[in-house]
Amino acid sequence: VSIEVSALNTFTWNNPAGGNGGDALNWTPNGVPGTDDKAIIDLSGDYTVTVNVDVTVSVIDMGAASGSQRLLVTNRRLNIVNAALIGGSASFEQQGGTLGGAGFMDIAGQWTWTAGLMDGNGTLRILPGATGTLSGTGTKEFRNNRVLENGGVLTYTGNGLRFYNNAPSIRNLEGGVFEIVGEADLNQFFAPPAYLLENAGTMRKTGAGTTTVQAAVVNTG
Repeated sequence: VSIEVSALNTFTWNNPAGGNGGDALNWTPNGVPGTDDKAIIDLSGDYTVTVNVDVTVSVIDMGAASGSQRLLVTNRRLNIVNAALIGGSASFEQQGGTLGGAGFMDIAGQWTWTAGLMDGNGTLRILPGATGTLSGTGTKEFRNNRVLENGGVLTYTGNGLRFYNNAPSIRNLEGGVFEIVGEADLNQFFAPPAYLLENAGTMRKTGAGTTTVQAAVVNTG
């Protein structure tokens, strides 16, 4: 997967200890990437880059030759204008806050969602060979035509996943595995149109309890 967007300013992460993305000194050149910028996080090592300010960025390209790099959202908003690639060595974790924007985010490594909101018209894509986890009891709100597309292995445990207005959708692609563990529900909140659940791969329920799916379901898997 490659990202090609022309005429962008480029900021490259320079702190091997990790830190706050809103700290201008953590980037070369010094400054905080914005709407017309590309943020590159390719420094080798084990570290976390925390989104500590509300930010809109055109492109994120993350992943290094060695180590494990994590992009973390806890209580702020991260908007993707065009594209984000979370490479095989990297992970994106949302513990709160918001992932928004019309751009796509491709996960080639690991994605974890424990709480927060995803909105906008963008798509989060779990690529073949990558993993995604929805876990914990925190509220996870899915809104406004947002698309979650899985071509890897997606596991949903716990509860708290809520689908709101404007018909967001989950697409489990051919070759993708979507496993629902225990009593994890997929609930529609407020008025229709209902969200869409499309399955062309493998979708399975494991563990005790009952899972409720309130969706328009299209199953070809």
